[in-house]
Amino acid sequence: MCKISFIDDCLNADATLFELDDYIEYWHTHNTENTLQEFLGLTDYEYEQWGKTSDIIFRDILRCRREGIMYEDYIVFSDSMRLAARSYDQDAIEKMKEENKND
Repeated sequence: MCKISFIDDCLNADATLFELDDYIEYWHTHNTENTLQEFLGLTDYEYEQWGKTSDIIFRDILRCRREGIMYEDYIVFSDSMRLAARSYDQDAIEKMKEENKND
């Protein structure tokens, strides 16, 4: 069974987003004893959204994992909140969330 996922490998700098197709091909041709979702390291929501959109969401998923933000929260952020999230400043993120609650 595979213990490290594609997402983990990307976060550990052992893989890049450009290797996604290679990981999927490996999963198809080897008995990993994992579902594709597990092999890639996606939550249920992330896996569902990937199926509805494209591989580009992996960039945002990785950003969220690095910054400790749930992808489910990030995806509904306004543009300004996404900018705050990219700043790696948790205080800025919380401030934007509060401001949007009051709007």
